[in-house]
Amino acid sequence: MLEKISWSHYWMTIGATTAVYYVGIGIRFYGKKIIPSFSRNLSPRANFPSHNSAINVMGPLSPENTRMEEETLEESRHETPPEETTENIRTLDKTTETGSQITEALSSLGTNTDSKELITKLSAIVQKQNTAGALTPFMDSLNWHMSQTALDNCGIVLEKDELDTIWNRDQSQR
Repeated sequence: MLEKISWSHYWMTIGATTAVYYVGIGIRFYGKKIIPSFSRNLSPRANFPSHNSAINVMGPLSPENTRMEEETLEESRHETPPEETTENIRTLDKTTETGSQITEALSSLGTNTDSKELITKLSAIVQKQNTAGALTPFMDSLNWHMSQTALDNCGIVLEKDELDTIWNRDQSQR
């Protein structure tokens, strides 16, 4: 009797049985969510939210999260990309060069470095490169780069006040 059943028939039967089983389980437990997605809409854009509608994936926002979202939107409105002038390109090149110098300096320090030596070295690099405040627009990016490189190469976590010290910023200037 088993001689009449080929392996291809066996695997097709197993696959079909498994598919029917999981479709049945899906309909049983998720039917209310799945079935409306198969209903036909006349408008092809009906499944996509408009640009003005909010997508609520995680439930209603708390007042604190709403405030943070509004602050983020406000910050993003103020960021306008700089025009590509030769001065901006030179500043970007200087920023890239500064990042390379930071990476090179911190990789040479190693893990036996204390934070004072690290801050002194970084401050010297930043002050040398930041003539007339040319690097100031890239301060956040360079701070992130210094923090990550210090953590990766030296095992030192740079705090906000230490980063301000590197840039020679007073606490009152923040």
